[in-house]
Order: sequence, then structure tokens, then C-alpha cells
Amino acid sequence: MVSTVEPGSDSLPRSIVGRYALYDALASGGMATVHIGRLMGVGGFSRTVAIKRLHPHLANDRDFVAMLLDEARLVVRIRHPNVVPVVDVVQDNDELLLVMEYVQGEPLNVLMRLAADRGERVPLKMARAMMAGILHGLHAAHESMDEKGEPLGIVHRDVSPQNVIIGIDGVARVLDFGIAKATGRLQMTRDGELKGKTPYMSPEQLRGEAVDRRTDIYAAAVLFWEMLTTRRLFTGQTQPEIAYKVLEQEIALPSTIAEDIPPEVDAIVMRGLARDPEDRFATALEMAIAVEELGDLATARTTGAWVEEKGSDRLRERAAIVAAIESSSFQRATLSKLAVAAPALPMINTDLPTMVEGAHRRTESMTPAPAPVEPAPLPSLPSLHLPPSPPAPPREPNRQSALLVLVAVALFTAIAALGVAGWVVWRRAPVVPRLDPISSAPATALPSAVVTASGIASVAPSSVPSSVPSSAPSAVASAPPHASSSGRPTGRGGRPTTARPALPSCDPPYTLDPRGIRIPKPECL
Repeated sequence: MVSTVEPGSDSLPRSIVGRYALYDALASGGMATVHIGRLMGVGGFSRTVAIKRLHPHLANDRDFVAMLLDEARLVVRIRHPNVVPVVDVVQDNDELLLVMEYVQGEPLNVLMRLAADRGERVPLKMARAMMAGILHGLHAAHESMDEKGEPLGIVHRDVSPQNVIIGIDGVARVLDFGIAKATGRLQMTRDGELKGKTPYMSPEQLRGEAVDRRTDIYAAAVLFWEMLTTRRLFTGQTQPEIAYKVLEQEIALPSTIAEDIPPEVDAIVMRGLARDPEDRFATALEMAIAVEELGDLATARTTGAWVEEKGSDRLRERAAIVAAIESSSFQRATLSKLAVAAPALPMINTDLPTMVEGAHRRTESMTPAPAPVEPAPLPSLPSLHLPPSPPAPPREPNRQSALLVLVAVALFTAIAALGVAGWVVWRRAPVVPRLDPISSAPATALPSAVVTASGIASVAPSSVPSSVPSSAPSAVASAPPHASSSGRPTGRGGRPTTARPALPSCDPPYTLDPRGIRIPKPECL
């Protein structure tokens, strides 16, 4: 029997295990307590979760530890919105935690009790919608497979109002597969061993016979009967008395207790409660389809509103606790520091990937693992003043890269400046005619051949053009020509040379017209 624990108003964690902070207890059972928890992620990441914590006196019991680990291995293979998922398993010293998704809602037994206290029952439309969701979740568990694609053969064996939670989103979810029977379990169960709550056990389960998915269908039918009638189907002072009624008591139709139950619903319930497994629905999906085909099911929005109405006080108080946990400065500062300081945790090989496991492994490879964080008494929230975190050291600039950039810019600027300066000088330079290096006369006024004084004298004055200036014959070569034995001037190789007549004067090589325009001389072209 699971007892519900009323949440308190304190937003400080009760304890810290690994990277999880545990807060108020939500419920307590025979082997574990369920707490509101908070994941302390890297970089300030955090998430509200539900944490099933094994009781301390059972944490060292191998059978109970194996049972909890089996539950994790089974549930992680079930992926369905009508099953509460398991997100992590943590083992730290003597602590063993099963981390599940946090659902804002109430267990079905609490909602049924709250409705009965007001003289009400679960509305028929909602009861059928909830039962359809429960059956879909059970069918997903029955059909789940292992990593190799082989059926796991999961049988919950503990379907009861305590193990069904209805969220404010209107979705019914099955949880607590702690005693589920499946192939490949570490904690193998024997068919003759009784596990579960006696009022919801099937007759074959009580007789110690083999069980299969039809055992869960029977338990779901008992739960359906109780939702419709607001009564317990099998009651008694002792477990043997209850077991006898399960095996022998005649079961009344729900419509004999609640007059608004239609015959179609009676037929579905009674088929699910058949004592012979062969007379029941073959699968939970088949029973869910039979319920849904009746039509007129409550919507998720309507069901969620009903849950909020019935559990308003409890839900508001729990929502306020969660809001205080998520928004308190203590929460942000503590989780941020512990996410960095907490050592890497030995993870159980349950194929459950976690968000910070990789970061812990990288930290271990670079730095030695710090000492474990011991839970210490925590100060009250108003008096807590945490020092600000030291600023991160500034990054040193890459000086070599900066120097290379500056040199490249300076070199490019110098080359560009030299190019511009050369272009300006070239554009502004005047046109200067080439002069003879000896006489400073224009080179164009000299003949192309070198002559001597005797050569000049032998030339008749009349043959010299009038345009040649008188100073032209005085131009001589810097080196006298070689003379042959005959006295005639010789060139290279001793060959005699012939003097060329002087060219017309081309200094300047143009004339000016009356308008001042330069006209090139034809003879100088």
C-alpha cells in the first residue's frame, strides 16, 4: 500500500545525491519513497524530475537493488505517452535512485477518494477515456522488445489505482514496473511467488500458475469496475479472505450499483473479469478498442480540468513548491556550483543515456576527480548570500597573427605610394631633346657618320644645306678614326669609310604657325 506524503513549503533540498537534489516526498511505499527532484546539469541546465529512492535499509539488499534496476531496464524499452518514462539510474555509495519524468497530476486512487468524499464518482465519459489510456500503455509494455528485436514479454502484475497517475493534461499514465515479470530479468521471479496487491491479482496469479498479458487485462477490468461504482470489488480483513473472494465471489454488474452504466460497458467489464484467461480479451489493445468504439469519450482538456478541480489544493501547493525550487536564487547558485564540483557517478549499465555523462567523462580524462560533495546543513533562503563567481580570465590576443597583419598592410601601403609617386613624376616630366655629350648640340643635328677635319674641308660649301648651322662641322667623334696606310680614314676592320652628308637642322623639329600651333618639319619625321 502506497501512502501519500503531504508536501511541505520548504524550497531547500533534503539531500543531494550525485547530480540530483532531492526535495519533498510525494509518496512512500514498502520499498521506496518518491521525491520531487531537480537535475543539476552543466552550464546552469536543470530539470524537475520525480525520483524513486530506495529505503536505506533496503539499499544494501541485492534482491531489492536488482528489482529496482530491472524496473529501469524494462521501462526504458517502453516508449509510449501512457507510460511514465525512466530517464536515469544513479548509484552513489549506499544510495540508489530511479529518476522518472515528473508529471503534474494525481494518482488515480487519490482522485477516486477525493470524489467519493464529495459523494461523487469519476464521470462515465472520463472513466472510459482513462481506461482506454491505461490499456494503451499496458499494450505498449506487453509489445516492447529488447535491443535485438526480441519480445520482452513484460507483464506488469501490479496494475492498481496507486500505479496510475492522471496528469492535468488529461493523460492517464501507468508507472511502477518494479515487480513486472519479463524475460531476461536480473531478479528472476518464480511463477509460484505472489507479488502484487491481492484485490487486483488474477485468479491464475493467486493459484501460482503462469501469467501473461491477460493477467494485466484482468487487473485493469477490476480497476474499471471500481471507477464506475466508487466501491472496492474485493474486500476483506485478511489477505486469505480477499484471495478467496477473488477465486469464488460472484461479481455483480456495474450497472446494478450505478444505474447510468450502459449494457455495453457492463459487457466489456465482465469479459475482462472472466476467471478463465481464455474468456478475456486477448490483448489490452483489443479491450481499448472496445471501449473507444462506444464513442463519446471525454477529451483530454475536460479530463485535465476535472483533475485540477478535484486535486486543486494539493496541486496548487505542489506547483508552488516546484516554482519556488525552480526560481529561487539558492537553486540556481547551488545547482550551478554542484554541477561543476560533483564527481562523475558510476552509472549502471541500463542503456539510459544521460545529458551530462559525457561531460563528466571528459572532465575525468583532463583533471583528477575532486573529492565527493558531502551534504551539509543548508542555511535558510533569506540569509544566504553567495559570493559572485570570479570573472573568466580574458583571452590573450594572438600577437604573431596581429604582427603579420600589420607588416602586410605596411608593405602594401608602401608599394602603392611608390607606384603613385612614379606615375605623377612621369606625367609632369618635360620633353627634353637628347644632346651630344661634347658639344651640347642636339643629337639630331649631327650626321650619323663620324668625319674628320680634312673630310669637312673637302666638302664644298655649296653642298652644305643652308639650314645646317656653322657650328655643326666642329662636332667630332670622341675617338679619332683609324687611318689606313694610304692616309684615308678607316672604320672597323681597316675598311675605308665614306662620310655622310649632314642632315637638315631639326632643332627644333617643328615650326610655329601664326596661331602658335606646332607643325612638325617633314624632313625631321
